[in-house]
Amino acid sequence: MLRTAEVGFSFAPSVSFPHVRFVTVGSQETLSAAHVPQPKAAADDGKRRVPRLPREDLSSKLDQLSFGTNGAEEVWTAFSDVVYNTAIAHTSKQQEWVDDNEKDIQKLLDEKCEVFKSLQKDTTSASKKTAYNSIKSKVQAKLREMQDSLLSRKADEMQKYADSNNFKHFYDVLKTNYGPQFSGTSPLLGANGSILLTDKKAILKR
Repeated sequence: MLRTAEVGFSFAPSVSFPHVRFVTVGSQETLSAAHVPQPKAAADDGKRRVPRLPREDLSSKLDQLSFGTNGAEEVWTAFSDVVYNTAIAHTSKQQEWVDDNEKDIQKLLDEKCEVFKSLQKDTTSASKKTAYNSIKSKVQAKLREMQDSLLSRKADEMQKYADSNNFKHFYDVLKTNYGPQFSGTSPLLGANGSILLTDKKAILKR
């Protein structure tokens, strides 16, 4: 699977894991899943539950990890696999423009990589520098063309549903492109400019 970061884009959410820490065993520092007391789940009352947020799901899976006496390499592999797979599970519903062009993109990147390797073997060669700059521009142009093509098709599809008042399919396409949106309020400074308001009622009153 082609990861988005390979074509120049990255997604690095800021998430803290209070139950994961580094501990020193002898002279080696390793990860440890320290089971910090977590809020107890409410009793099942038969009501429909809100889908688990990515952070909650990741915290639950990290709690289930058992590092034992494994070395740093094994610990890191287990940790990174859980983080990566959880991220994929929560973001796979959002369609990326690279999904429809994965083979073409990989071919372009391989071609660029070969030219770059050739340049690294002879960094003083003017012809190889020119060839690398040329392939780099070609790859950038092709990637932008692929992205624009997908966005244009999606825009036409959404416009078709909007024109026919088919808002169910309209929002389905919207969610596929942009992913689920979580509602919330952003902190706001008070009238005096020194107090940060976090309460929803206080923010609305302000």
